[in-house]
Amino acid sequence: MMTISQKLADIRSGLVRFARDESGSNTVEAMLMIPLFVWSFLACYVFFDAYRVQSINAKAGYTIGDIISRQQAYITPEFIDSMHNLQRSLVDSQTIPRLRVSTFVYDETSDEILVNWSEVRGGGDELTDARLATMRPAIPDMYDGEIAILVQTSVDYEPIFAAGIAQMDFDDFVITSPRVGQACFHPVNLGGNQATQDRECVVGQ
Repeated sequence: MMTISQKLADIRSGLVRFARDESGSNTVEAMLMIPLFVWSFLACYVFFDAYRVQSINAKAGYTIGDIISRQQAYITPEFIDSMHNLQRSLVDSQTIPRLRVSTFVYDETSDEILVNWSEVRGGGDELTDARLATMRPAIPDMYDGEIAILVQTSVDYEPIFAAGIAQMDFDDFVITSPRVGQACFHPVNLGGNQATQDRECVVGQ
């Protein structure tokens, strides 16, 4: 009869042979590895696609902000509609992106930033003084009476495959100084310029 030490030696020897054995079945190995390769490929695609959408959404905000900063005529509802259409064509998302364009001014006396006007497209609420105050840490220092343009772009991202990323919202905002004029808004296209009628630029009117 085999002793316990002999049995342990046989077990140890068998384990060593198993560890050194490099033979195997290609079919079994393929069945084990192919799902992992497919998941890895889909995960890389989803991560890259999510980054692409977020990057384009941010670039759309910079583009819209730059266009508005160069406007000499009034900003009208039709103009905001065209900016939203531009955003939709740039982002090219399965969902409708959201756009909020606002201008605000800094009041040194009260040390507050106050909303001049705000327009939204694609859903959401207009910007308020209270909500703008919560963004104060991200707003650069301004001089008294300085006006700035705030463009907020948002898009819902729905991954094509469930590969580690759930549905998420990409929200970006861009602050731009007007290059010409004051980025004044008027609800009706009067065909004039900001120099002839600037009452829409005054806070509270």
